[in-house]
Amino acid sequence: MKKFIFKIVLKDTRPLIWRKFEVRENITFFKFHEIIQIVMGWGNFHFFKFESPDLIIDGENEEEFGDIEEKKLLNSKKIKINNYFSSIGKTIEYIYDFGDYWEHDIILESMIESKEYLTLCHDGEGACPPEDCGGTIGLEDCLLAYKLKNEGIKSLKKEVLLDNAYIENLQEISEWIGDWKPELFDLVLINSQLKKKRA
Repeated sequence: MKKFIFKIVLKDTRPLIWRKFEVRENITFFKFHEIIQIVMGWGNFHFFKFESPDLIIDGENEEEFGDIEEKKLLNSKKIKINNYFSSIGKTIEYIYDFGDYWEHDIILESMIESKEYLTLCHDGEGACPPEDCGGTIGLEDCLLAYKLKNEGIKSLKKEVLLDNAYIENLQEISEWIGDWKPELFDLVLINSQLKKKRA
């Protein structure tokens, strides 16, 4: 059985949030989406799509489509990843949550022969942002709120300290994010969840 090894990167994040993982070559893009949700740490609450310069693989509709925005529109439940990923280095963009609009770059890094059926996450860095935090701008606020909560007000930059309303907002965000830790990447937990779901 052939397996694909991918690297996925959440764009515009500092420090960069990424994962490396392997999947069977013959899964659908819908299954691929479900696996991405687990390896990244998302909650699977929102719409998604895969997009390349010439096509969109839609996650929410049951039927095949024609064209949209001059791109071919396909159903994620009907197209397999090996129909798209034909060679090493091939890329696609994965967009999750059309409100926060999280953009991920996915690249096929290698192909291997394997008898291992299950999906495995190999490596990664950084915790997935909190759901519904407001995209990359909201993530910056979450990071500052985490810093305020764990390192105190003196750890913030001078321009932040001069804005009392913003400090109050960060204090509210720090309560909202709870025990979220931006540096946390738990490989054992991710692989346990993949195994439990039989991804």
